[in-house]
Amino acid sequence: MSAIELDPKTNTAPRVTALLVSPFDSDHTAMAEVFAQNNWKLYSAFDCKQAVELLNQEWIPVVACERRLRDGTWKDLMEAGLQMVRPPKLIVASRSSDEELSVEVRNHGGHSVMNTPFDSRELFARISMACHSWFCEYQATPA
Repeated sequence: MSAIELDPKTNTAPRVTALLVSPFDSDHTAMAEVFAQNNWKLYSAFDCKQAVELLNQEWIPVVACERRLRDGTWKDLMEAGLQMVRPPKLIVASRSSDEELSVEVRNHGGHSVMNTPFDSRELFARISMACHSWFCEYQATPA
């Protein structure tokens, strides 16, 4: 299955697809609500190993991951993503606002940092922008 799906209602716009990697059930619940309201597709993983397995099976344009996971960090997922033909855009989720983290994520090629608990409007905007960015890169490169 491709991450670029047409919306079944309009048959025109690409369908937003993302993966959330977080050990917190509350993050999965909050993101699932936003995705359900917008008819988006959400994959879930609770650690790096699960996330990498999913990324190797599916084209997923956006990965939102908790800063620290039980078997690694966002950097491990960033590295795994960079090995892929079309690397996903990485959004790092953090329970504390940290300007150093934002700079570090950008310097490593990540898309952005988002505070948790998730705010539905910010979540919608960040995921939309990251997916759009990935889609534009995908359109610009030959298959």
